[in-house]
Formats: sequence, structure tokens, C-alpha cells
Amino acid sequence: MLDHVISKNFTSHFQALQITPTLYAILVLVNANPLCRQSDLSAALRMHQPNLVERVGILIERGLVSAQTDPNDRRANTLQLTFAGKHFMEKLQQAHEAHLADMKALLGEASYTLLIETLANIPPA
Repeated sequence: MLDHVISKNFTSHFQALQITPTLYAILVLVNANPLCRQSDLSAALRMHQPNLVERVGILIERGLVSAQTDPNDRRANTLQLTFAGKHFMEKLQQAHEAHLADMKALLGEASYTLLIETLANIPPA
């Protein structure tokens, strides 16, 4: 139930930007880790490489991410945000803050804090 409410609220804030939760996660990780390798990103997101490549391709087509051959391993690509991607992150941050404000209002501050603490304590799979 709660996951449906969160998903619906996320969609309401990010739909106009044409961003799904997966695309958002990719952009956030690439922003925090410029020149990260696609294989590392795939592992961090626990996502099959072909699925990641497809979604990264969407972001490249939109001009938000660029891919370059890794100079240390010509078989691998590194990713970074483009200038447009960095600017777009500002819009995403605003949408994210609005989404969080809605969640805090829905759950109440104490329940929201408890939820975040609980999720932070879940061990990685």
C-alpha cells in the first residue's frame, strides 16, 4: 500500500520531466560519480547490464549523459553528465524535494524519520 502511494507521488512530481525511478537513480549516481564505469553502475543498481545499457541510451539520446571509452580499458565505457544533464539535475532536485515534502506531510515527521532509519538499516542483498 505505502509503496503504491510513494510510487504514485513520485510519478506526479517526475512525470513532466519524463523521469522514471530507474532513470533518476542512474542520473543521481552518475552525478555523484563522474566517469563511473557502466559495469560499476550496473552492480550498484543490481541491474542486468543490457537493461542498464538501454536506459543509459535513453539518457544519452536526451543529451543528459555522455559515454566515453575508458582510457584504462578500451572495452569499457565511462559515464558523466553533460552540461545539460547538470542543469537538469537542478530540476530533478526540486522535484525530489517536493516529493519528500509530500511524503513527510502524508506520514508525519516522526513516522517519516522512522521509515528512513528503518530502510537505512536493511542489509544489502
